[in-house]
Amino acid sequence: MAVYSGIAEAADAARRAVIMGATGLAEAVIEKLLPMTRTGGSPVDLIVGFAEAVYANREDASADAKDIAIGCALECEQRGFHGMAIDSRGSRIADVLGEVEGVEAPEPKAEWLPDAES
Repeated sequence: MAVYSGIAEAADAARRAVIMGATGLAEAVIEKLLPMTRTGGSPVDLIVGFAEAVYANREDASADAKDIAIGCALECEQRGFHGMAIDSRGSRIADVLGEVEGVEAPEPKAEWLPDAES
């Protein structure tokens, strides 16, 4: 499991995975993430988006993408970003991606499914 020392480190890991094409995610999902990787983009939006995108598409996501998403989800929950602390969403996402047994899986965010409208 990736553990990050802050927002910047988590965002760098997510940015590298998206840009290098190392996620296993559908092209439609990557197209939604790419604008978040650009200079001037919000690192918070990137790490939340990355965690949610990998979680919503976990069947297709690479092991490395899942590992990065676990760290991003936990970082987001710890800091309360974009509702990730509500009902322990970040921890639950991390547990599901880490294949922890007995975790109630939260509903994936529809906008991160490959067939969702942009």
